[in-house]
Amino acid sequence: MLDIDPLSGDFVFRHPLARSTVVQEAMPNERRAAHAALVQVHRDDVERRAMHLAASTVDPDERVAAALKAAADSATRRGGSQAAVAWLTRAAELSESPEERSRRLGDAAFIAGHASCWTGPSSWPAPTSRPA
Repeated sequence: MLDIDPLSGDFVFRHPLARSTVVQEAMPNERRAAHAALVQVHRDDVERRAMHLAASTVDPDERVAAALKAAADSATRRGGSQAAVAWLTRAAELSESPEERSRRLGDAAFIAGHASCWTGPSSWPAPTSRPA
């Protein structure tokens, strides 16, 4: 059911349905524990580490929210606005203070708005002429 990737050394499922079945059959606590273990595996990858931290966390946790904010910053730098918005939204959910929650939701809204509205000058409407 499992193989080892010869290049990365990672465990991989032989078939995507096998992976899906294992995930679906696992209890929520088992899934969270697996994500917590994967945090250590991906400790050098800001985005993957944050993703697994968030998936292993239920209650508000400022440390996890800060890691998600760092991942969102990384995603924004590489042009991944959709990931950045998702991570900032999750960071807001895990924020311990209302101020941090509001700030992170505001950042998510700004990135979402900026990413969806800007398509370049070619998309701007042509100026309309006014009667003299």
